[in-house]
Amino acid sequence: MTVNSHVYANEANEANKLAIESDIVALEKEFSRGSISSSQLAEAALSKLDLVQGKLQTQLQERESACLDNFFTNSCLQEVRLKRRELQEILRAISVEAKSFLRRARADRVKPATTQEF
Repeated sequence: MTVNSHVYANEANEANKLAIESDIVALEKEFSRGSISSSQLAEAALSKLDLVQGKLQTQLQERESACLDNFFTNSCLQEVRLKRRELQEILRAISVEAKSFLRRARADRVKPATTQEF
């Protein structure tokens, strides 16, 4: 590959990026594994996830619609599905960690009340 073909390949990769990808990467950094340490942080993560999830779905649907105009429709749709899977996995990991923290916090609050002696 020549230098020019590398430049074109990088430009093509940038063109294929969804606008929301940078937001998802920022969320992944902000709520990295093990970083959720309070209920407020867990709730903030879940609320941000809801916003990003909606934007992601909208952008993916737009991309799928654009694929229908392509000659290589199946290839294009396959790329969109792979991108969806990749980005959903990041969001799912954050969601699982936040919900797990909230569950543990709720259980810790309830536990002392149920250990009363008769």
